[in-house]
Amino acid sequence: MKLLIDGNNLIYKFPHLEKFMYEKSMAGAREGLIQLMADYRSHVKNPDEILVFFDGRKNSDLNLLQEEIDEIHVYYSHADSADDLIKHYIKMSPVLSDLAVVTSDKDILFYAKRFKVKSYTSEQFAAQITEKLNSAETDKTDGAEVKLDKQEISFWKKFMKL
Repeated sequence: MKLLIDGNNLIYKFPHLEKFMYEKSMAGAREGLIQLMADYRSHVKNPDEILVFFDGRKNSDLNLLQEEIDEIHVYYSHADSADDLIKHYIKMSPVLSDLAVVTSDKDILFYAKRFKVKSYTSEQFAAQITEKLNSAETDKTDGAEVKLDKQEISFWKKFMKL
């Protein structure tokens, strides 16, 4: 499965990334989203191929159209919109059943539906990512051996009145 992600749309579903946008740090928001996608992908069995589409350029000095960062395929729309890139990718895909779109943009959702491509709203996908990463954090701490020094043991014995 290939996940086609409307990057700018998904950024706003994570408060820590949205903050970058309000601080006019598009680069920070993009980097944060790509890192989040890489973390998510590393915690999923049989991970999907993730393609993230951003509006505009990576930065004004670069003419970069696409790059791969931590196994995440990143596309920049330049003068077009990321929406147009996503639609074009859908239209040109030889296997539509192998695609899923992540956006809350009604126009893209309608377009995906027209081609019978699976879709998830950014809110649904953000909740899925958050749940997966939170459960991964819980799994890390479950079963972890905790070692206390003599002072801590003494404190807890007094606290528990043992």
